Amino acid sequence: MTRFRQRASEELQVGDSFTASRRFNIEDIQLFTRISRDYQPAFFDACCAEAAVLKAPVSHELLTASLVTEIGRKIGWMGDSIAFRFTRPVYTGDTITCQWVIKTLGNQGHATAQITMTNEAGVTVMDAEACGVVSSLAGHNNKKGLFAPI
Repeated sequence: MTRFRQRASEELQVGDSFTASRRFNIEDIQLFTRISRDYQPAFFDACCAEAAVLKAPVSHELLTASLVTEIGRKIGWMGDSIAFRFTRPVYTGDTITCQWVIKTLGNQGHATAQITMTNEAGVTVMDAEACGVVSSLAGHNNKKGLFAPI
């Protein structure tokens, strides 16, 4: 984590990229189900998954999207909006790689990032655009707070 945060505080520039990977297993899906109360049968039951035209049980979309916050936390990103586009299912046991690319950096640390998630086969499973503030670049005179409009 130090390397990510150090890059964000010392030399973050447009075009910088950050990558993290995670394997989503059945235990992750079960825990997220309990927390979210989203008991979609396609998350656990192969027959229900097949009826939904899936090859096997899948992960919750928002569980997959939580990989975004791992990188955000590491670089000191305080998000104010994010737009997700889920393009393919994430199957139980898939390892997903999340890549952030900093698109813009503005006044008081306001920034945008393009985010892409891919599975082991290199297939994109999610795209997103995040807007927020890189806290290390926000400065101490931001009287409007970190969530002020850009």
